[in-house]
Amino acid sequence: MRALLGSEGSAELLVVGYRVVLEAGERQAGGRCLGPGFPGYRRLVRLPAGRRAVVDVAAFREELRNGPVRGQVREQDGAA
Repeated sequence: MRALLGSEGSAELLVVGYRVVLEAGERQAGGRCLGPGFPGYRRLVRLPAGRRAVVDVAAFREELRNGPVRGQVREQDGAA
């Protein structure tokens, strides 16, 4: 969804039940709403010994907010 917001113009965010849809110009992205526990960090911090990673939460959030947006093209139909 963030990639759709990179273009000029307006965008509309729709939340219907457990689904969310973002429409920006002729493009649309949608999916299930994330639960209140997002991001699901527990599976990352409850790892066996030797498989843990320390994460600076504030820096991680900042990167999610302001990090680069990367687009990919699907092989099946060439859509972004």
